[in-house]
Amino acid sequence: MAGASLVDKVAVIGGGAKNLGGLLATTLAQDGAKIVVHHHSDASAADADKTVQAVRDAGGQAISVQGVPDARRRGPRAVRRGDD
Repeated sequence: MAGASLVDKVAVIGGGAKNLGGLLATTLAQDGAKIVVHHHSDASAADADKTVQAVRDAGGQAISVQGVPDARRRGPRAVRRGDD
């Protein structure tokens, strides 16, 4: 995403704990986005924490949130938390 500026934007990445989601998280963070790494279960928490740490080590801001995505109930709350 060369040339894109995502400063002051929040990227919520579903399945961002590893693989393509993890790569997307670090790439968007390099362009200035604050990152919310979403993961589904306790089993994926360690991978989500690694992605968050990779973003932070590169100078970015990131948190992880766990849960089942539900735009009617949980989605807006996750976005607000990521914007903290």
